[in-house]
Amino acid sequence: MCFTLLRMRQWRVRLLTVLILGGVASAMAACTSSGGSDPTLTPGPPSTTSAPASPSATPSRTGPATTGPNVRPGEQPPVLIPEAREHNSTGALLFAHYYMQAKDWSVATDDTYALRQIVLPMCQTCKRWMNIVDGYAKNGLHAKGGRLTIGQVTSVQGEWDVKSDYVVDVKFTQAPVAVVDRNGKSSTQASQPISDGSYVFVSWVGGTWKIVEEEADS
Repeated sequence: MCFTLLRMRQWRVRLLTVLILGGVASAMAACTSSGGSDPTLTPGPPSTTSAPASPSATPSRTGPATTGPNVRPGEQPPVLIPEAREHNSTGALLFAHYYMQAKDWSVATDDTYALRQIVLPMCQTCKRWMNIVDGYAKNGLHAKGGRLTIGQVTSVQGEWDVKSDYVVDVKFTQAPVAVVDRNGKSSTQASQPISDGSYVFVSWVGGTWKIVEEEADS
């Protein structure tokens, strides 16, 4: 099997579970639908003595995608405000809020650029989320709806396996969602809004806030 659904530990986030399952099914279908025959190599034209053209440099990314299949008219990418860069408890709260905005933007655009700038490699939930969104983009899928409305954001105390400077409880509501394939065929995955919450683990690393991990808050 070319794609394996891994079972996560207790911090498995319920957010967009329907999209996760849809992404797995689509990835499996893509793998099984590819032909079993070996590719053939077609010879090209005879080489000439002319010098090969210099390859064009690929411009580096400087920001997240500004458009996408699930972006609302006039909507812009989330911005990390100066207060969210401050090394204090308020900065940690605002940074966790921005992280959830970046997740929402990835649903809007099929683009994980903003998330990749702020998460640590150890964040397994982040990695899984980004792999799924990137897989959607690769396979010509996108979400219709499923956008997040972020509610109360509070700092919480407790004992967790994950070590971080702050733990922030972020409440949110996910809108009804459908998955649309490259042919425009839509499959409803959740017909009702879903209210949920996540513990977001935040630490100050290298002079800036980073996301350490995310867990479901119940």
